[in-house]
Amino acid sequence: MSTQLRAAVEDWIAGEVDDAAAADLQALLDADDVGELADRFRAPLTFGTAGLRGPLRAGPNGMNRAVVRRAAAGIASRLDSGATVVIGYDARHGSADFAHDSAAVLAGAGCDARVLPGPLPTPVLAFAVLRLRAAAGIMVTASHNPPEDNGYKVYAGDGGQIVPPADTEIEAAIQAVGPARAIAMSDAYTVLDGSLVDAYVAAVAGLVEPGPRELRIVHTAMHGVGGEVLRRVFARAGFAEPIDVPQQAKPDPDFPTVAFPTRRSRARSTSRCNWPNRAPISSSQTTRMPTAAPSPYRTPAYGACSAATRWACCSPMRCCVKGFAAPMRRRSCRRPC
Repeated sequence: MSTQLRAAVEDWIAGEVDDAAAADLQALLDADDVGELADRFRAPLTFGTAGLRGPLRAGPNGMNRAVVRRAAAGIASRLDSGATVVIGYDARHGSADFAHDSAAVLAGAGCDARVLPGPLPTPVLAFAVLRLRAAAGIMVTASHNPPEDNGYKVYAGDGGQIVPPADTEIEAAIQAVGPARAIAMSDAYTVLDGSLVDAYVAAVAGLVEPGPRELRIVHTAMHGVGGEVLRRVFARAGFAEPIDVPQQAKPDPDFPTVAFPTRRSRARSTSRCNWPNRAPISSSQTTRMPTAAPSPYRTPAYGACSAATRWACCSPMRCCVKGFAAPMRRRSCRRPC
């Protein structure tokens, strides 16, 4: 093992905030596992418009508590003192710890950090940023990545994901942060109550225009966190409760019934047993919802809007956090909402 690699690993262990992660790296060092350590230390995870995303493992080239704390500190350095930041998270491995660590770092930097009341879909985070007039939002999720991954997305004050050059500015700010152990933290952050989710459900249900409600719908949450919120929206809008795919209805960070947590599911077989009018399949974070329909109904293009995802699909994307100058951008669906 080179002297440079050994020194990098030892420095990281000295600044590590998670005892289990430090022990993992020390074991690799003691075993002289050059290949694994070289992979974990070849370069830090790069922050882009999709934020951070990578495998859950110790070291700078993985998603772990040290990397997340440094990312939160970098984001905090770009915001005014007292700025409101909303943090959401999904049910993946490590997500809750990453969210609360981020809130503690932001609070320690003087921000008004607010954490969503539990694992919730990404559109709820976007809604919360707007409703609370936050300067930024953070969503801990790896979206459709494999189960062994996690990720970290940043949203601007308009509820949309950041766009260039905000990503490179945040990346530079993160690289300027020192060891994770030296980052100031505070427990003076707020965990929001369920009223925020109630407001989201009411807002999304309100997008549904008057019309027929006699539909039989099969839905799968793909082991993600969108099922409960979707059922509440359907009930509030006057639709019958969707028929769940039982094997995929509850959040499960291991995604045991799918090879890849996005488009493949068991909704088709459940649909054959229940003869629904529609079979929406939400991604693990309910940011995508392809829909299948039996003949003679047409099948919408992948990405077509539904009331449950319209908020995320059609919100304007413009970075308006202090210091993040970016042009206006709007994401549109393949078909009008």
